[in-house]
Amino acid sequence: SFSGDLSGLLREFEPLCEGYKEAVKRVEQLMAQIEAIRDKWNDWSETQRIIQMMMRTIENDLLELRKGTDNSEVNC
Repeated sequence: SFSGDLSGLLREFEPLCEGYKEAVKRVEQLMAQIEAIRDKWNDWSETQRIIQMMMRTIENDLLELRKGTDNSEVNC
């Protein structure tokens, strides 16, 4: 009968539907992990940029000190 055939098809389709839902869930989890990694990478990139700026400042200060210029701030 038609309704029996339809019920059979729906039963066969059900595992596919569940598999699709599981795949979507896994992709969403993967995207969340990728976003977390990207955030950490951006944080590390910013930290590295700050460290490089500090190193340049220190190098410039040392260069000025070698030239005999006292660029330190003394508060008396």
